[in-house]
This record gives sequence, structure tokens and C-alpha cells, in this order.
Amino acid sequence: MSTANVKVGQKVEVIGKDVCGTVAFIGATQFQAGKWIGLVLDEPKGKNDGSVQGKTYFTCKDNYGMFVRQTQIKLLGSNENSPARSSKTPSRENSGLSREKSLTPGLTPRQKSDLAKAPARQKSDLATPKRQKSDLSKTSNDPTKQILPEGSKTPSSHSKVASSASSSAASPTLTQVILSDKMEEKIAAIHLQQEINNYKDEIKDFQEKVETLKVKRAQDKEKMKDFEKLMIQNEQLLEFKSRIMEAQNQLQKEVQKARHDAKEAVDAREQHAEEMSELSETVEMATLDKEMAEEKAETLQLELDACKEKIEELTLDLDIIKAEIGDGGKSGAEVGSVTQFELKALQAQNEKLRETLVSMRDLSAHEKHELGKLAKDLEEKVADLGLKTKENEKLSKQVNEMEQTISDLQEQVDAALGAEEMVENLTTKCLDMEDKVTAMLEEKADLEALHDINEEMQENAREIELELREDIDLNQAKIREIQRDKEAALEVILDHENTINKFRSFVQQVQDQNRELKDALEKETSKPVSGTMGVSHEMLDFKKMFAETKAHAKAIDVELRKSEIQEAVSHVKFLMAYMSDTFTSRGGDYEAIQALLLVPRLAWKASILLGQVKDKFPVAETVDMANVLKGHGVDRYIFGTRVSHLLQSLTVTLHRFNSALNRCSVESFLRVGTLHPEMSVHEKGLDFYIDLLHKGQLDENVPVSNLEKTVSYFETVYPLHLSDLKTDCPSFMSDHVKVYLSGVENLLVEVKRARLLLDKSGESSAVGLLLKSMENQCKDLETQVKVIKRRLPQDGSQGPISFPESVAVSMGQAANSINLVIKVIANFGKAQVQLATSNPDSGVPAPKVQEALHTAVDTVTEFGDQGIEFCTNSLSSALAKLSVISASVQSGEYDFDGSREEKPVQPIFLRAEEIKNEIKDATQLKYKLEAKDIDIKDLKKLLKVKQEELSEMQVRKDLLEKKLSDSTKDSELMIEKLQRKLDDAHNLLRRKEKEFEETMDHLQADIDSLESERGELKDRMKAMSKKALIEGLTKSASLSAPGPTSLGPSVPSPVRDSPLLVQQLQDMRTAVSSLQSSVARVEAQEYRDRIAKLLPIKLPSKTIATGAEKGDRPKDAGADLGQLMARCNKARTELYTLLATQPVVDITRTKGGGSNSGASMQEINMRKVREAQLRRDVETLQLEVLKLLTSRKPGYQADTAFGTFA
Repeated sequence: MSTANVKVGQKVEVIGKDVCGTVAFIGATQFQAGKWIGLVLDEPKGKNDGSVQGKTYFTCKDNYGMFVRQTQIKLLGSNENSPARSSKTPSRENSGLSREKSLTPGLTPRQKSDLAKAPARQKSDLATPKRQKSDLSKTSNDPTKQILPEGSKTPSSHSKVASSASSSAASPTLTQVILSDKMEEKIAAIHLQQEINNYKDEIKDFQEKVETLKVKRAQDKEKMKDFEKLMIQNEQLLEFKSRIMEAQNQLQKEVQKARHDAKEAVDAREQHAEEMSELSETVEMATLDKEMAEEKAETLQLELDACKEKIEELTLDLDIIKAEIGDGGKSGAEVGSVTQFELKALQAQNEKLRETLVSMRDLSAHEKHELGKLAKDLEEKVADLGLKTKENEKLSKQVNEMEQTISDLQEQVDAALGAEEMVENLTTKCLDMEDKVTAMLEEKADLEALHDINEEMQENAREIELELREDIDLNQAKIREIQRDKEAALEVILDHENTINKFRSFVQQVQDQNRELKDALEKETSKPVSGTMGVSHEMLDFKKMFAETKAHAKAIDVELRKSEIQEAVSHVKFLMAYMSDTFTSRGGDYEAIQALLLVPRLAWKASILLGQVKDKFPVAETVDMANVLKGHGVDRYIFGTRVSHLLQSLTVTLHRFNSALNRCSVESFLRVGTLHPEMSVHEKGLDFYIDLLHKGQLDENVPVSNLEKTVSYFETVYPLHLSDLKTDCPSFMSDHVKVYLSGVENLLVEVKRARLLLDKSGESSAVGLLLKSMENQCKDLETQVKVIKRRLPQDGSQGPISFPESVAVSMGQAANSINLVIKVIANFGKAQVQLATSNPDSGVPAPKVQEALHTAVDTVTEFGDQGIEFCTNSLSSALAKLSVISASVQSGEYDFDGSREEKPVQPIFLRAEEIKNEIKDATQLKYKLEAKDIDIKDLKKLLKVKQEELSEMQVRKDLLEKKLSDSTKDSELMIEKLQRKLDDAHNLLRRKEKEFEETMDHLQADIDSLESERGELKDRMKAMSKKALIEGLTKSASLSAPGPTSLGPSVPSPVRDSPLLVQQLQDMRTAVSSLQSSVARVEAQEYRDRIAKLLPIKLPSKTIATGAEKGDRPKDAGADLGQLMARCNKARTELYTLLATQPVVDITRTKGGGSNSGASMQEINMRKVREAQLRRDVETLQLEVLKLLTSRKPGYQADTAFGTFA
């Protein structure tokens, strides 16, 4: 029955599972594609509670829910027990054979067959009344032709039949049969017409439903447009809300940043003020130190003047003493010792005073230099202080501006907070719109479900139409075949009538002659003649003559074919005589050619064997217990389907071989040629079955193991050698369709036999349900294969199909799965028949059947313990793959796309071309070798000449080697002399270096002693004060006892920096850093003031951007804004760095008394460059921000200190 109108709430029964339930869900699911029906079962035999993979489709108790396909259920309360598939072919259920069996139970099988053929011939017989009339007249006159079957084959009108006495007795039964056949045909036609009318009514109802669905769809489209408008508005509102929130967040971030910057600026200003105060204190200390140093310099100058006056006095005293020494005589000599001593003392004091004077002069010069440096540093600090004050003022202004900006931003934040209320209102509206959207989505889902139902109904209608058309085509083909048979039979009848007429005329002539001869004989002998005394020589068996003529013609044709075959064999033999040994060697070109010829020959033999097997093992009429156990029809049919399946599988592989050998490379072609001996062995196995068929010995007892080995061999060899080639899609798919159909046919018969032999009580057992499900799976497989077959190009009107290699792999896997199930069922069938023959009265018990099936599965499969579910699992996997392929074929996924591939050159021709080229190269090499022989002869002659020249050169070489040996001896002597001189020079250099090192050590020791003495003198000079120096001078003058004198040179000692100056410099640095912090604080305050003075930003009213404005906005506006923000942060960081790191001039004295003006000027110049670059970056940033504002906010204005942005 048709379950297209199943509704929720109806009671249904699941086919094959003996459970009933109520429909609770109809529609598409997420766990698998297609339409599913959810059932709430009456018994806990389900699999779920209405939810699968977390998705709930309906609710029920646990293990009471089940999802099934539409074809797996049937409505309760219906008289039909067949699944929905059987309703699609009503004409097959109302066939004439079933009615004839019910209407004519007393007729013989032959009469039944005649009666079944009579309706098909009735129309053509009624169309030729004249011929029937003549035939009846002839048969009425001829007593030998009054036979009932012949009279039944040519019925005529009632008046003609009633006129003859012989046909009057049989006319009542014939007329009844004809009338019953006519009534049956009329009843079948009426039933068919009623079904067609019902289908038409259903189609009209479906069309009306489709129209209503179209109207609803149009309304839904309008609703969807409104919904899309609302969604667009909702998106705009959400976008506006997101923008406001982003702006608010951005403003809050900016406020926080501004507060943080302001705080940092205040801290920097305070630090700068502290640094400036410290710097001012340091400057004051430096001025005080300068005054003290000036005073000290003045005192030292006065002391220097006094020392100079004292030196003059001492010189005068010295002159006086010298004069006295020169004037004095003896008295002077007496006093000379004292005077000489004093003189030495004065000289020593004079030297000391000279050294002190020199040191004082150096100290005075150093102090003057230090004072000059301090003055310069002071001027620089004052200038820096002025700059810092200016920068402090700028920073204070900037701080003021930043404070103003903070206030404006605060106002903007307040305005944004006011916009939150509007956002809340919009969210409420958005939620209402979402509710409406969900309602519309539910309506859309309902409409989609209705659309799916409509599509499924249309698909069912199309399938029914296709099947009806297929049945019509089959019936029309049968009608045409019957008409052809009828025409041929009529022609044969006409020929027979002509022959009979001739024979009758001839018999009449012979009888006349015989009668005349009898009369003449009686006259001559005057005695009656009895019997047939003679026969004319013209009475010949024409049929025998025709048969002999045909036999002679066939014998002549056979002789001609034999002569042609012998000639071809001789031709090949003569050609092989010209071939080399490499051509005929193992794995050579000869075997490759033989393999290329063997593959199509095997395919041809397989097709011949397949046709003969189909004719020899016809379809079994009925599969019942008598035919299975007592007869051989079912066994023969099963054997025929098994052999047909194997031959179809072999044909698939051979066709793939043939296609691949015509497109493969030469290397693959030669590699396949090495398999020729093995292929020849398998060809003998195929010839074995052909010989049995030729002898008439091929029956169901012949084993098929050799054929299975042949199939497995070719299926194993192909992937090893030719798997990289592209598959010929049309032939591959058509061959596999034949394999599937033959395999399914074998499985259906085997399963029917197994179910028939099974005990009736075992139908509800696991084995019974398994066999029933296998039968359903086989029917589903047959349906899917027929769908694929209908879509294949049959008459060449459609182009070739094309599919990827994965589809070919799937088809091969499906064929392997079906083949394994066939092997299992074959072994199982044999075991079950043996069990049934032991007890033919009752069926085989279910446990024994299950054990036999389990044994068959373990025997066939590679790994044991597969279980009896192996068959259903294999068929399910094959059905899943074929379902996917049939769906793709129906959707046109594999249809021809119009691209034509270039036909490749066959590898045998490529190999032949290579051999031809090799032969050409060999001939060319022959000519080259001859030329090379001539060149070798010339070279040998030239070699003799060169050898003579070589002997002369050898003599010259010997003479030159002798000269070279003499010269090498002389050079060795010279080298020895030069080596001795070089050793002497090295020794002298070592001595000189040693003396130089000793001298340098002495000098270094002297330098170290001088340095130490210099350090001691410097320490003494530092410890010495003015007063102590003067006292020492006076004391040394008054002393009479001489002390140790230093007669060494006066070396000026280095002067170190005083700790006071170092402390002053540190204070100056601290002052400069405090000045920088105060300047930073001042600038920060200025920024705050400037920010506070900025006007508040006015928020624009609620505007929704139009489509054009939205379209004109660049996609990377967000990215530009982020880049600008990053650049602004970078510029701010660089500005703070410049403000916080003011250059401080190092006022310390560098080593050697040099100045540091070069380094400080370089730093100042670098700072100026950085400030100019920062100004340029800020200007470019202002321009880019202006452009961004104008692009994002049309008509927006912002008044600032820099300008007006429009």
C-alpha cells in the first residue's frame, strides 16, 4: 500500500519486525539525510526516547521510540500485506496466469499454456478472416487435419465453425475459453484503467496541493521580505548600539588615559620643580665656591709677590756674601768654611723655592682654567634654566588644555550614558522582533516539511510513472516479438500449405496413376490387385534433400575456414622465422602480443558461455518443496545464476584489462605480457566448461571452483599492474550493473529456498528474521541497480558518464561484499538441502539452520567468529554504497560534461615504433662502425708515426733530465749556504731583541720610580698649606745643618679634582633633573588647561546611514582608526620621553683637560632633529584624523586650537 499520506497519530506496523506503533514525527532529521518517520511503539522494542544525538523530535518512554523510513511501515486496517513497493506495479499482480489457474482448474498444463497464449494471438487471428476461412475449409475436407490443438490455434467465426462436423464438437470449449480470455482481458483493462484514473486523481490532488503550496510560498516570500527588512533594521540598530558602546568604551579609555597622563604630568611637574630648586641651590653653591676660589687665588697671588720680594732680598744677600768672600783674605779663609756651608744651604733653599714657585704657578693656571670652565657651565645652566622655564610654561598650558579635554570627554560620556536608555528600548524591540522571527522560522519549517512531502510525492509519482512506462515498454516489446513470431508462423504455415497442396496434387496424380496401373494390371491378369505395387521414382524426401544441401554447404564453409586458418598459421609461422630470439623469449614482445589477444578471446568465450548457460538453465517456474527436494529445476536455476554471476564478474575484469592494455604505457604492456603463461592456464579452465557444454555434460553437479579461481586471479592481478590507469566509466558501470543483477538473482533464489526449507515455527527466530531481511535487502539492491541501469546510456542518445575513482572503488567493494554473501549462501544452501533430505516431511529446525549458516560464514570469511549477521551487514554496506551511487546518477552528477579526451595510442603500436627506430638505429650504427673501422686503420698508421716521434722525444728527455740533475745539485749547495747565513741572522736578531727588552725593563723601572716620586710629591703638596710652606721656608733658611738634597729634575706633578668640586657637580646634576621635572609639571598643567578650555563635542542626532553611505564607507575604516590610535600613542610616548629627558651638560673635567662641547652639542642637535620629526608626525596625524572624521561623520565639525575640521 502507499504510505505517502501517513499522518501523525495513525497506527502503523513496522515491516519485518512485528511491532506496531503510533506516528509521532514526520520530516527531516539531523542524524541522517532524507525523510524519517518517528514511531511510539506499543512495546519496549525501540532504540530511543524520541531524541537522537541530543536532538529531541518527540517524547516517549525509553526504548519506546524508533525512526524508520517510509517504505518500512504499513497502515493497520488494510487488506494489503505487501510493502509500499508492490503497489507501484499493479499490472504484475493482475497477470493472466493467476486468473487462468483459478478459472480453469481442470485443464492440463499444455492447455493452460495454450490458453495463456491465445489472448495474445487473438487480435492477429481476427485480423485475417479470409485466411482462417480457407484454412478451415481445407481442414474440413481433409480428414487428416481434424486435430483439436490446430483448431484451437486458428479460431474463426461461429457460423464457419458450426458448418463443419469435426469442429462442432470442440467449439463449445473453445468459445468458452476465448470468451473467458476476453473477459479477463477486459477486466484487466478495466482494473488498469481504474488504477490509472486513481493515479490521475491523486496527481490532480497533488497538483492542487502544489498550487496551494505555491500560493502559500508567495505569501511566505512577502513575509520573508518583511522579515528581511526587520532584520536589516535590527542589524542597523545593533550596529548603532555597538558603535555607541564602542565610542563609550573608547571615551572611557581616553578619559582614563587622560587622567593617567595628567597625573603623570603633575608628578613630572612636581619632580621638575624639585629638580629646579635643587639646581638653583647648586648654582648658588657654585657661585659661593667661585668667590672662595677667587679669594684664595688673590691670597696666593699676594703670597707669590711676597716670595718674589724675599727672593730678591736673598739674591742681594748672596751678592753681598760673594763680594765679601772675594774681598776677604785670610780672614775670609778662616771664615770660609762657614760661608761655604751657608752658601750650600742657601742654594738648597733656592732650589726648593724654585720648585715651590713652579708648583704654585701650575696650580694658579689650573685654578684659572677651572674658574673659566665653571663660568661657562654656569652660563649654560642659566640658559638651560631659561629653556626649562619656557618648557614648564608650555607644559602647564598643555596640562590646562588636557584638563579641558577631560571635561569635554566627561560630558560626552554623560551623553553616551543617556543613549543607553535608547539602546534598552531598541533591545526590547529587537527581542520582540526575534520572537516574531522564531515564529516565522517555525512556519518556514512547516512549509519546508510540506515541500519535502510534496517532493517525495512527486518522486513517488515519477517512480510509478517510470515503472509503468518500463512495463509498457516491456509489454510492447513482447507484443512486437509475438507479432514477429506470428508473422513467421504465418509464413511457415503458408509454406506448409503450399507444400501440402503440392503434395496433395502429387498424391492425387500418383493415385490416378496407381489406379490406372491397377486397372491395366487387372485387365491383363484378370485378377484383382491389392496393396501398393510400386512407387514412382519422383516421390522424394524434399526435407532430407534440403538438409543434405545445407549440410554440404556448411561442410564447404568449414573446409574454407580451415584452409584460411591454416594459411594464417603458416603466415604467422613464416613471420616468426624472421623474428629474433629476444622477441620470442620469456617476457618478450611475443608474449605481450599473446596476452593482448588472449584477454578479448577470454571475454568472447565468457560471453558465449554466459549465453549458453542462460539458455540451458532456464528460470524455475515455481519454488516449492517438491521442486526443491524431488526435482532438479531449482538446483539447475541456482547453478545457472551462480555461473552467470561468476562469468559477469570475469567479464568486468577482462573488459578492464582490455581497456587498460589499449591505454597503458609500454612498460606496463610488457609487464602484463609476462603473465601470459598463467593466463593461458586459466583459459584452459574456461575451455573446460565450454567442452562440457559442447558435450552436453554441463549440469548442476559440475564444480565452479576453477571458475572462481580464474575470477579471483584476474581481480588480483589487475590492481598490481594496471591500477594507475583511469577507469572506462560507461563500460565499468554497465558491467557492474549486470554483476549486481545476476548476484541478486542468485541470492533471491537461494534465500527463497532457504526460507522454504526452514521449519514454519522458525520463521520468527533469528535465522528466519535474518533470511527475511536478506530478501528485503536483495529487493532493495535490485531496485537501486535498476535505477542505475535506467540512467545508463542505452541507445547512444546520451553521452558517456564520468565519475571519480572513489566511485569505482565503492562499486568494486559492493561487488566483493555481494560475492562473499553469495559464497556463504551457496555453502549454506548445500548444507540445508542435505539436512532437509534427511527429513523431507517437516522443515529444518531453526537451530540447525543457524548452525549451518554460522559454519558457512566461518568457512568463507578470512577471520572467524563473524556471526550470522555477516550476511546482512555485508548487504547493508553494499546497499549503502549503491544508494549513494544511484542518488548521484539520478541527480546527474556523473553525466557527460562535453569534454572529450584524446584517444591514446595503443602501447603495441608505440612498442612497434620503438622497435622500428631501434632497427633504424642498428643500421645506422652498422654504417658508423664501418666508418669507424676505416678511421681506426688511419689512426693506426698515424700511431706508428707518433711512436717514432715519441722515441726521439724520449732521447731528448733523457738528456734534459741529466742536465736537470746537475743543476739541482748546484742549487742544493747554494741553498745550504743561504740557510747558514739565515741562521746567523736569526741568532743576531735574538740577541738584539734580548738587549732591547732589558733596556725597556730598565726604562720602565725608572718610569715607575718617577711616577711613585711624583705621587709622593703631589700628596705632600696637597697636605701643605700656605702657612706651613712659609714656616718651612723660614726654618730651612735658619737651619745650619745640611739635610739630604734632591738633585733630580723637577717634574710637575698632576693635580686631582677636589672633593668639593665633585660634590658641587653632583648637586648641579640634581638641580638640572629637578628643573626638568618642574618643567614637565608645568607643561602638564598647561596641557590640562588647554584641554579644559576645549569646547564640548556635540553628539549628532540619531541618524541611520543610507545604503549609499554604507556602501561608500571603506571596509578598512576600523583598521585605519586602530592605526591612528597606535600612532597617536606612539607620538605621545615620544613627547613624554623628550620632555622627561632634558639634556644636562657634564661640567666635570675630562681627562687631559679637554672640553666636552662636542658631545653635548651633538646631543642637542639630535634632540632638535627629534623634535622637528615629532612636529611633522603630529601634523600628518592631524590631517589623517581630519580625513577619517570627514569620511565617517558627514557634516561633522570640531573646533580646536589647530583649525576647523569639516
